[in-house]
Amino acid sequence: MIAPHNDPTSRQRILGLLQRLLGQWRQQASNSGLNDDIINGRGGTRTVFRLAWPSIFEMVMVTMVQYVDTAMVGRLGASSMAAVGLSMPMTWIINGCMMAVSVGATVLVARHVGARQSSKASAVARQAIIMGAALGVVGTIFLLLAGNTIPTLLGAQPEFHQDAATYIRIFGCGLVPHFTAIILSGVFRGTGDTRTPMLSNIVINIVNIVGNFFLIFPTRDTTWFGVTLHIPGAGWGVAGAATATAFASLVSGTMLFVILLRKRSNPAHITLRQSYQPNGVIIRQILTVGIPTAMERLVISVGQAFFIRLVATQGTTALAAHHLAVVAESLCYMPTWGFSIAATTLVGQCLGAKRPEFARRHANNALRAGIITMTVAAIVLFAIPGTLMRFFTDDPDVLAIGVDLLRIIAFAQPATAFMIVLTGALRGAGDTKWPFYISIVGMWGVRISTCYVILHGFGWGVRGAWLSMLVDLCLRGFLFYARWRSNRWMHAMKGNT
Repeated sequence: MIAPHNDPTSRQRILGLLQRLLGQWRQQASNSGLNDDIINGRGGTRTVFRLAWPSIFEMVMVTMVQYVDTAMVGRLGASSMAAVGLSMPMTWIINGCMMAVSVGATVLVARHVGARQSSKASAVARQAIIMGAALGVVGTIFLLLAGNTIPTLLGAQPEFHQDAATYIRIFGCGLVPHFTAIILSGVFRGTGDTRTPMLSNIVINIVNIVGNFFLIFPTRDTTWFGVTLHIPGAGWGVAGAATATAFASLVSGTMLFVILLRKRSNPAHITLRQSYQPNGVIIRQILTVGIPTAMERLVISVGQAFFIRLVATQGTTALAAHHLAVVAESLCYMPTWGFSIAATTLVGQCLGAKRPEFARRHANNALRAGIITMTVAAIVLFAIPGTLMRFFTDDPDVLAIGVDLLRIIAFAQPATAFMIVLTGALRGAGDTKWPFYISIVGMWGVRISTCYVILHGFGWGVRGAWLSMLVDLCLRGFLFYARWRSNRWMHAMKGNT
């Protein structure tokens, strides 16, 4: 038996290591050190990862929790699932509208933080909160009044029309804190704090699941590992799912607001004693930057809906393979979207500090990380598509089609890295109109039109549809890179801040 090592020198070394690790954690928890590295062009890829990893972790966790949330609602039956699913397009549109405020706030806050103008960053945060609250009130009133009409417009069947209306009304009651959470997440990211939005999104999803557990299902007995437990429950069904979602939004929105109030070290720190009167100049600046982003999201969402309708004409098997392949491919995007969020903050702060050369350097580092990640994803999609598809289905016909789809889209992954990362970089520069223009060209000028011709003119089926997607993504990647290389983004917000 080996005796424990009690060398005092060793203990001192261990304690010293722990102290250094604690010091590094405290430094990372404070935005000042990170922001200094950003505007001075230090840290290289390490600075990118310090901003990106919380967003990556956030996306992974949220996706996993959403799968659990969907499964819990699905236990209510097909009718209840259809009622909740029917509200998803409405949710996308609502969240897309809030992108106008959230992205605008992120970019402006990042600019002011880079310029060492904390008072202006705080003013932007307060105006964004006002805008979110006002839009939330309007949205709540609209959904309460139109709760019965919206399901009809969306094509709800009589058997789940009432459940859909109930879900929409209750969801509407949580719009004010929901909008607050979205906006304040953008504010925190603008200051270089990506960990707080990560925590918020994890909390909102966990609270949602716990709420579902107790509100959806009635009181019941369940056996775990041979132990019978009596689980209380409200048995509200779809209404319980909506209530859990609204309550989770309340928790998340309140949490972010309180953190921004109490965290004095945050450059966008607010107090209750400050003015919350609407400021037309700041509101206009937020919307000038943010509206093109909201329009971009709307263009993409509507285009994806049309694309799915075209794919649906090829039959149920083709549609199922398309859906599962999209789910499998979307998992590859998570790290790259983290780099995109990082690029927004990096570029915004550097341009605010009047250091465009560092903005370019940081964005290029984020782009390289994205390209490497998506190249690895391309290899995985091409080499083991069957393994990925078997996570979702055992149907041989669906598998055969899905494997082909993943191999087709594998060739688009490196180009997709250019599109995703440079979208964030251009947003950080306030150059939000060009991503909107490029999305119109790619989604409608290429994907939809080419898909229609391929399906109806050549009869290539869903594989042909995905070839049109491949061309779209590659073209958009090239156009984003061309815009970035032009350096015109450096002057996109001249005179607007």
